[in-house]
Amino acid sequence: MKVNRVAFVFFFVYMVIHCTMGGAHLVKYFSKPEYIVANLTENILFTMIIGKMFICERSRGIMVYFLNTIQPDFSAKSYSSAREKTLYLHYNKFALIFIKVSLGMATLAVSTHNASYELPYRTYPFFEIQDVTTYFCLCAYQIIALPTIVCGYSAPDSFVLSMALHICGQFAVLSYKIEELLKDHENYNRHIGAIVLRHRQLITLAEILENNFNMIFLQQTLGTIFLLCLTTYHMLAVSFTI
Repeated sequence: MKVNRVAFVFFFVYMVIHCTMGGAHLVKYFSKPEYIVANLTENILFTMIIGKMFICERSRGIMVYFLNTIQPDFSAKSYSSAREKTLYLHYNKFALIFIKVSLGMATLAVSTHNASYELPYRTYPFFEIQDVTTYFCLCAYQIIALPTIVCGYSAPDSFVLSMALHICGQFAVLSYKIEELLKDHENYNRHIGAIVLRHRQLITLAEILENNFNMIFLQQTLGTIFLLCLTTYHMLAVSFTI
């Protein structure tokens, strides 16, 4: 499994440039509260994406090791009964549901802001837009933000949760194997060693997941709190002006 560094560098540089222009937009319209709230709402989201991209890049080796380690778990040969497959697929189903919901919610983050020569995302390109050609070129540039939001925002969360549910599914399978082994007194001593090793392996994978990706959920929590505060402020401000 190879890591695509070129794609990371491209999207990381793109996001840094985008957030820089977002900061320029914030400075330009600092005297207008409605622009400040809208700008911060968008750029906190983009800043969170940059943070997730950086964490994933830092942990790319661990991610490759993790995926290579669990690859045999996706083979039907790893399960000796239909019950074991059912237990694993039960947790796998939850992961699939989360991915679909997460991608759907990330898609809703696409901006629908539109006005005369105002870009879909609130950025200031350090010059005034005075013609249609320049405007459409900048809009084309901002199109890249759409897949970046959908993938960069939800994909790291989906990966971590999917791997956590994968480990939970494997623990459920292991628990079932122990129950069956306790009933088989003849083969107990022969198989108990393999079960202990498997248990230690799953604990190691869980520790790897926690130690390397807990920052994703920390910045997700902090970013969500800020977004909720800004959204609440915006709703209250609008209600008082009506």
